Amino acid sequence: MFKHHHTTTTNNGNTPSTTEHVTYQTVVTSTTTGASGAGGYSSHSHPHEPLPHGGPVPVIAPHVYTPPSDLTKELVQAGGEFVGTFFFLFIAYSAIQASVKHQEHFVLSISLAVGLGLTCGIWFAYRISGGALNPAVVFALYLLQKITQRKAALYVAAQVLAATVAAFVVSAVVPGSWGGHFKGANQVFAGTSLLQAFFLEALLTAGLVLLVLFIAVEKSKATYLAPLIIGLFVAIAHFASIPYTNTSLNPARTFGSALIAGNWNAHWLFWIAPLSGAALAAGVYKVFKHYHYELLNLGQEDDHAPGAIALP
Repeated sequence: MFKHHHTTTTNNGNTPSTTEHVTYQTVVTSTTTGASGAGGYSSHSHPHEPLPHGGPVPVIAPHVYTPPSDLTKELVQAGGEFVGTFFFLFIAYSAIQASVKHQEHFVLSISLAVGLGLTCGIWFAYRISGGALNPAVVFALYLLQKITQRKAALYVAAQVLAATVAAFVVSAVVPGSWGGHFKGANQVFAGTSLLQAFFLEALLTAGLVLLVLFIAVEKSKATYLAPLIIGLFVAIAHFASIPYTNTSLNPARTFGSALIAGNWNAHWLFWIAPLSGAALAAGVYKVFKHYHYELLNLGQEDDHAPGAIALP
C-alpha cells in the first residue's frame, strides 16, 4: 500500500510548493519557482538541469519507508512458506512417481530427491519466513514461544494448502499419477504395527526438529548451512523408514498426498506422531537452554580456540 503525505513549504520565500512522499519508493515531486527563480537552479534539482521557465522542476525526495503492519508482515511470510513448501513437495511428489514407475533404487532416489528438495525450499524461504515448511516445526516454535499463535496458524494453513496444490499439480502433469494412481501416500505397511510406526515417525521428527532448533533457530557459524544439514537428515530419515511408513515427518506432506490418492490409512498417526516428536524436541531444547548449553563447551567456534591447530 502506498501512503501519501503532503507538506507545504516555501521556495525562496515567494511561492508555496507541495512535496509528496510515497512510502516504499523514491518519489519524484515538484516545486514551483517564483519570478526571481526563473531560469535558475533549484537547490533540490540535478545541478545540470536548468529550471524550466516558470515551470515545475523534478525533485527527488528522500526514500521513505514505513514498516508494514504485523498482520501484513505475517501474511507475506506465510506466502513464503507456501511457495517454499510447494516447490519442496512438487519435487518430492514428482520424484516418488518417477521412482516407483522405474522401480530402480527407488528408496535411495526418493530419499535424495526429498532431502535436496527440502534443502532448496528452505534456502528459498529462509530470509522470508525462516523456512519451516512443516507443521511439526511450527508447533515446536509455538511451544517455545518463538512465534505467535496467529503466525503459527497462518504458517500451517499455508503449508497444508501448498502440499495440496503440489500434489494436485503433480497428479495432473506427471503421466499416470491422477487420483488413485498417485503414489507416495503415507501408510502403515504390513508387518509394521501402529506402535512401531508411531515411535518411528515421532523419533525421526524429534531429530529433525532438534536440528532446526540448534542449527537454524540458534545462530552460530554453522547456521548458513542449516538448510543443507536439515535436508541431509530428512534424506537419511526417508532411507530408514520408507519401507515402513513411506516416511512423513511432515503432516502437510501427508495430507496433500492422502487427499489426492484417496488413501487415509492411519492418517491420524501421521499428525499425532510428528507433533509428539516436535513436542519432545522442544522439551529437550528447553532443558539445554536452561543450563545455558552455549557456555558449557566454550571455544568450539573460535578461530583460535585453545588446542586448535593454526594452519598457515
